[in-house]
Amino acid sequence: MNPINLSSDESLWQSCVDDDQRAFDLLFTRYFQGLCQYAGKYNLSSSMVEEVVADVFVNLWLKRKELKIQHIKPYLFQSTRNTALNFIKKSYQPHFPIDDLSEEISDKQWDADLEISYSETEKELNKLVDQLPDQQRDVFRMRRIHGYSLEEISDILNISSKTVSNHLTQASKFINSHIRDISYLLIILVNI
Repeated sequence: MNPINLSSDESLWQSCVDDDQRAFDLLFTRYFQGLCQYAGKYNLSSSMVEEVVADVFVNLWLKRKELKIQHIKPYLFQSTRNTALNFIKKSYQPHFPIDDLSEEISDKQWDADLEISYSETEKELNKLVDQLPDQQRDVFRMRRIHGYSLEEISDILNISSKTVSNHLTQASKFINSHIRDISYLLIILVNI
């Protein structure tokens, strides 16, 4: 058996730092599947999971001379976690879908005037959400629209759960204080 296959992770890593491609390939073989399983817990597609883990190894190889890693296994798992969360953050396209509300409204027989006022109300509501500070807006949409838990939002945005909770409270207060004006406008438009 090849002695490099019996090497400890740390000695393999040191060989990688010394430009040993075989040692790097062995580290890759040892950890690729496990890291894919770990990244899979972030609800990424299988192709995204493999891309996350591949990115971890590509960055590891490219930065091997500058990284000061004492224990490679924990580093690989932490790096996979961070890369997966960054993928989620980058792929998150915030928007405010009122489509569910549209379906409920279309089930009822609204006249054209009401549909126009609904459309205007929807625009006003989106404007309110857009007025929120960036992080507050993202937290609000992730929680209220996409249904993420406070812990998931905390991990994705790399902020504390308390900060997530504070952002939700502030965003809700802002929207609730302004939504009354929109509701009043809608009632007036309906009764015209």
